[in-house]
Amino acid sequence: MLESSTIKERYHKARRKEKAIVLIEKKGVEIEQAFARQGLKVSPYSYPRILARYKASGIDGLIDSRGGARSVKVSEDIRHYIRSIKEEISSLTAVEISQIVKKRFSVDVHFSHMSRILLSMDLNTPVGRPPKEPIYEQIAIDHAGCFILGSLPCNEPI
Repeated sequence: MLESSTIKERYHKARRKEKAIVLIEKKGVEIEQAFARQGLKVSPYSYPRILARYKASGIDGLIDSRGGARSVKVSEDIRHYIRSIKEEISSLTAVEISQIVKKRFSVDVHFSHMSRILLSMDLNTPVGRPPKEPIYEQIAIDHAGCFILGSLPCNEPI
């Protein structure tokens, strides 16, 4: 989840965008100049999208929703538990370990983050199919190399 300071910052930026829209729509200020007064750099080409979002959703449409929660910081206790589980059952995948950790510690660790944790501990499972040994069949050789000549029979002298 996002920290409250990040949410407040995004809300304040949305308020500045709203003020710039008011300057543009009601006072006729140029797009770049209105946003520059609010300390924002916005291209005139992206303004119609911003205005459409504002008209559709109000200030909520102006709040930047990109990004999101970052990976959970895994404590040393959880790391030791992950190591013990993986050493005990080496065939466990990152997805399965994530589910086990979620049940045990109530911490939701994404499987890609779990994969990086396993990689940092040198416990990751090799990716891909295991190599297969080639199967060579024994072929009976009764022609003693005469198949190369092809046109001559093997019994006749050259």
